[in-house]
Amino acid sequence: MLCIRTRMRILEPPDDVEQFESRDTRALTTAYVPFGSIGRGHILATSGDGQFWAAT
Repeated sequence: MLCIRTRMRILEPPDDVEQFESRDTRALTTAYVPFGSIGRGHILATSGDGQFWAAT
């Protein structure tokens, strides 16, 4: 588990650095997002927030 503070940033490091550096299109990454951001994104996508249309 990655133990650093992201401070509202999204970190997406590669799972295999060598595969990533060789520009392999099958290289996988893991996204580390701030706590609660997935829930807020779900609400925004399903109901909108007054500025954006809901993606329904």
